[in-house]
Amino acid sequence: MTIISKLCHRLKKSPMTYKQMQNFTYYQSTKGKKRIAPNGWYCTNFANIKYKGIIAKNKEGLYYLTSLGDKYKKTPYALTLERLKLRHDNLSKYSRKLRLKHWELKRENEELQEKINQAIKILKGLDYERSIFDD
Repeated sequence: MTIISKLCHRLKKSPMTYKQMQNFTYYQSTKGKKRIAPNGWYCTNFANIKYKGIIAKNKEGLYYLTSLGDKYKKTPYALTLERLKLRHDNLSKYSRKLRLKHWELKRENEELQEKINQAIKILKGLDYERSIFDD
């Protein structure tokens, strides 16, 4: 059983603070030799399982195992249909935002190009008038 799986089983019993989760995983990884984890211990892994919906934080600031986490506590990093759907939805939203931004920038570019063309015509007209008076 992986350290994260052990943490999931422990969180099912009772919620923990972030520091308690760090100490628990540190204790598991050192095979019971050390009890206090250094700062930053397992932070990336905690962020990953929180992002994947395995754990969540309650109002008291304690982390607990979610229903999704309970379902996948033996394999918390497994790629599931729910996660694929969530990833698809997030990518679809991001893609939609990018398309809107693209069209907004394209429209703005066309407006600026039109202003530049008008300025060029005005400058050419001024240059033509100047050449008439210089002769």
